[in-house]
Amino acid sequence: MCIRDRAITAAVQSGQSVPLFVGSGVNGHIVLVTGMQGDSLEIYEPSSGQKMTIPKDDFVNNRISFGGETRYRPWGEVIPK
Repeated sequence: MCIRDRAITAAVQSGQSVPLFVGSGVNGHIVLVTGMQGDSLEIYEPSSGQKMTIPKDDFVNNRISFGGETRYRPWGEVIPK
């Protein structure tokens, strides 16, 4: 488990949401990590207005998908204090 993963997990387990910056090449996007469900991240995806669950393994290994073929790589987050 990387430092980023631990910080996001700790924040959402304490009830805070975490903005997550993801990208694939020139495509950039911001989603909101709102909670945990087992070992998966619960994410609000604002462009579709949907909540989805992303396996933590996919997050750690840069394999995030929001229902399409595009795979996004997380590259930044805002951890609340």
